[in-house]
Order: sequence, then C-alpha cells, then structure tokens
Amino acid sequence: MRILKIIIPSSPSVNDSKRNVLQQQKLKVQRCENVLNNAFFSFENSLLLFWEAILAFCLIASVYCDAELNLKDNGQYNFLYNTGDAGAHKREETSNGDGTVSGSYSYVDPNGDLRKVEYKAGGSIGFQPSGDISVDKKTAEKAAEIAALAPKAPAVETPEVKIPASPFTLPLYAMPGIHAPLHIAPVPHPVAALPYAYVHHPAYFW
Repeated sequence: MRILKIIIPSSPSVNDSKRNVLQQQKLKVQRCENVLNNAFFSFENSLLLFWEAILAFCLIASVYCDAELNLKDNGQYNFLYNTGDAGAHKREETSNGDGTVSGSYSYVDPNGDLRKVEYKAGGSIGFQPSGDISVDKKTAEKAAEIAALAPKAPAVETPEVKIPASPFTLPLYAMPGIHAPLHIAPVPHPVAALPYAYVHHPAYFW
C-alpha cells in the first residue's frame, strides 16, 4: 500500500502558523490512512470468508453429490446427477443426437415417498412421462377417506305400480264378412261351322 508522507521543513523561514496548518493536514492524512486500512482489512476478511464458504460448498458437494457429463461432437451426450442419498435425488439423461432425449429422475415428495419418473422428449413427440406421475399415495388415501365421509343421498326405492284389471269387459262382436258380388259369364252357345264357299273360275287357255 502506498503511504502518503508529508515532510514538514524545519527552516526558520516557516512561521508557527504555517507549521500548525501542516501538522493538522498530516493528522488528517493519517486518519484517512487508518480508515482506509481498516476498510481494506474488513473487505479482505469478507472476501476470504466468501471464498472459504465456496470452497466448503464444493467440498460438501464433491462428497454428497456425483455429477458426470459426457458430450460428443455429433450432439450425443450422457448426463448423470446423483446426491448419493440412496437414489433420493437422481437424474439421468441421454441424447442420441437426433433431437430426442430419454432419461429418468427421482425425488422425495413432501410426504417422504420416493418417486421415480421416466420420460422421453423431442420435437415430434413432446414430453412423455411415465412412472410415479399421479397423485401421491397419502393424498390419494386422504381423498378416499374424505369421499367416504361425504354424505350420501338416500337410496329411493321405486314401488312397482300394478294396474288393476277393469271389471268391465267389452263384448266381442263378430265382424260380418264382406262378400263381393259374383258375376258369372254366360256360357256361349256352340256355333255351327259354315261350309266353305267354292267359286268356280273358268280356265282360260292362251
């Protein structure tokens, strides 16, 4: 650090008033130097604490977390992240370089259940998850219990309605038959055959 020093000349030509002014300026400069030194020391300590915290975090992450990334020039990659806590927080993803990825991840939900999800994703198929993607078990059980306690509408039995037979019976009348008039054509009388008429033509000879 550069320290500013003020040299007060001891020449007899400098009077006492000027000497006092120079001494006061020197005291002010010393105070400024002290303030700057304290501030720099505090900043240095803070920076040191910050880097110590970063280093501690990296050490903890290296112990409790395992991460790996393999990347190729053709776009293929394999990514793995594992906290090491019996697979509680884990993710794995693979790409074949054609824009389609497949992978899986696991986590512990707020109920303490380990959930595992497998997925496929791509521009043509979208995101397709499978596995533990439904409502968690405890929430489903509570929902079933609440549904069982809900009031139910009483079952209404519909009585069978029987129509009593009428004491009056309608008489059955025979419908008269409809007869069309029968027309019989008269039989024609036999007609005697007429004899053939013969006409005699004289023969002419030329």
